[in-house]
Amino acid sequence: MKKFFMLLMAVLPALAFVSCGDDEPSNPTLSAPEFESYAAKYNITTAGSDISSIELTSSGNYIVVNKTSAMQIAGAPKQNVFCAPFKMAGSRSAGHIISGKYTVAGDGVYNLANWATVTVVKDGESAVSIEVKYPDGTTENFNADVANQMPDSKMTDNLCRTWNGKDLRLTFKVDGRTYFDKSRPVSQIDELVRDFDNVMKSLDDEYEGGLLDVLERVPQSVIFSKAGTYMVKYVDNSLAIAKWAWADMDGGRLRYSWDYDNMYEDYMAGVVTVKFNGGNLQIVEVINDEDDYEDYEEDEPTIELTMVWNFTQE
Repeated sequence: MKKFFMLLMAVLPALAFVSCGDDEPSNPTLSAPEFESYAAKYNITTAGSDISSIELTSSGNYIVVNKTSAMQIAGAPKQNVFCAPFKMAGSRSAGHIISGKYTVAGDGVYNLANWATVTVVKDGESAVSIEVKYPDGTTENFNADVANQMPDSKMTDNLCRTWNGKDLRLTFKVDGRTYFDKSRPVSQIDELVRDFDNVMKSLDDEYEGGLLDVLERVPQSVIFSKAGTYMVKYVDNSLAIAKWAWADMDGGRLRYSWDYDNMYEDYMAGVVTVKFNGGNLQIVEVINDEDDYEDYEEDEPTIELTMVWNFTQE
């Protein structure tokens, strides 16, 4: 068994994702989120601005990204769909990413809770001018371009909203034989890791752990937008931003990247499978990384670690 776990530890840091799952998706048509008509991403074009973009999501969340975060994102290597290569905001006060709820105060006027009042005025086909008025009365004015939105479709419409983390099912197989299969709420992921480690140690007393490196950042919630943004909020309230697009919409295969400039480079991007069961979202990740393991030989055992994340609508 020792070779099994040496191979497992070798493939854990570099994840490759394939379609897998026991449950057939029902893919219902979900009701449109309350703020669907206001959803937009504004990419700031004003020279010298500290702000990279302001985005209003269909679920009533706002996301402000400053240029420090945008620079950190560039060149970020592939991790997994929820594990950013770094935490881009230890808290809201860190300033790299600012997020919260917004309300509509008038035509093009939005109150972004605990940040500012934003007024958006169209200035052509895809350009806008934006006034940001802060609580202390000071204002800033910006020019911006409106980011392209993905075309409406059942899968896209269902996905693009705010989802709250519910639980994780973890399954581990070697050569088709199941050694571990358990579920825990997101608040008990540490217990799930402990249970997994105990099983591994019972099979190999030299096993030293390693799963925690993959699950060190547990998603409390995730927001997907039609501008290709997704933001993860972790259980410690830190935030991270990545980019997504459909790899195969009909098959529910979603491509993601933590590097905005390398969306379609295999080294920088990954693919997961999304499913809708009732009104809930399921995201399936499968580690089966023979191709990325340089010393892998055909006579080595086939290892498969499947993570099924379940989310409920906010």
